Amino acid sequence: MRHTLSISKWVVGLGLLIWGVQRGWVEASWPPGSNWVGTFFLMMAAFVTGVQRWHDILREAAIQPSWLQTFDLSLRAGFFNTFLPGGVGGDVYRTYQLKHSAAVVAWTVWIDRWSGLWGLVLIAAVVSPYDLVPFRGVGIAGLCVALMASVVATHWMQKKLKRTWTFRSWARALGWSLLGHILTCLGLWISFGPAHETSQAWRMIPVFLLATSVPLLPAGIGTGHMISVALFGLVGMAAQPSSQFYSLYASALLAIAALGGFAYLVRPLIRRRRGLSLMQ
Repeated sequence: MRHTLSISKWVVGLGLLIWGVQRGWVEASWPPGSNWVGTFFLMMAAFVTGVQRWHDILREAAIQPSWLQTFDLSLRAGFFNTFLPGGVGGDVYRTYQLKHSAAVVAWTVWIDRWSGLWGLVLIAAVVSPYDLVPFRGVGIAGLCVALMASVVATHWMQKKLKRTWTFRSWARALGWSLLGHILTCLGLWISFGPAHETSQAWRMIPVFLLATSVPLLPAGIGTGHMISVALFGLVGMAAQPSSQFYSLYASALLAIAALGGFAYLVRPLIRRRRGLSLMQ
């Protein structure tokens, strides 16, 4: 069943990619005047804030890896999140890589995911274009769902895992989430370029990040392009620059994921070399 679901996601994603190419909604180029390097480094800084958020959550759960271990594991998990359909393969990888109770680690991943989503929904609810009526209801509904999920996760943790999760812990996790998403939004904003600046386009970036958060293909290629065209089209942005904007975002995601893939491939070689050095 699991393999059937994965294959179906690839089939749907490839079908949408082909359709988008035929419609001219998938552009492989970047926006003129964009700043890819700045976007990459700001998105990498946002990734580091996510590492710190999960590291704090792990410590709350009495799991004590070093910060570099948390960074290394998050980087490798990011590779699987980017290249596997659905964007959750890295969460499974994180759960089983830490030498601790799988239930407790899974809970930390759950809290990490929901606090990250909560922060993004909060930003989207504040800055999204409220003259577009549908986004008002989406923002309120998203905040309610995130709040309910937070309450359920906290209650389950305290009952089943006998751990304490306080309001201060939630506030700290939310603070890291807000900082990370602000850095990502800033990184994307600097790459709009003068050719497609509109008064409302920058306000769509958090909504854009929400809408493209569950990809079907690696880095959401294809589906992300079409979502970008549809969303930014609501504020007067043409299809070509909207598609180019997603290509830039996807390329930065792939670059960060490539670092995780490199870490994943090199790790066994380092372990083998250490083992040989100990035997000598």
